Amino acid sequence: MARSGFVSVPAVRRSAPVVARRCGRLVWAVRVFSASSCFSAAPACLFVPVRSPAAAGLFAALVASRLGWRAVARPGSAGSPVFSAVGLPVPVCAVKVCLPPGVSVAVARGLLRPLACLAGVFGRG
Repeated sequence: MARSGFVSVPAVRRSAPVVARRCGRLVWAVRVFSASSCFSAAPACLFVPVRSPAAAGLFAALVASRLGWRAVARPGSAGSPVFSAVGLPVPVCAVKVCLPPGVSVAVARGLLRPLACLAGVFGRG
């Protein structure tokens, strides 16, 4: 891992490269488009590892309803390149939370923490 903590995620399909950084149990990631790209900037995302599909679905629904942010529950294997790139084990499930422009990782983590507790994201212990 780079000294800054940022790593390049190996591309799974042809698309813009992804840069990621470990933030505790979470992974912050963003797709980096070139200046000449016809695509607009992609939102930064937090990948949240979750222990069960039920908790992942509940957490994604809570994020969408309480914060109004886009959140997608998916199998952990769908986010495995991001988790593996930063040295974390691939979880059973993951919730990809798209961060609104201007929302920092610290602010997002603070807002997501109580919702994760409600949904039982990390289980007991």
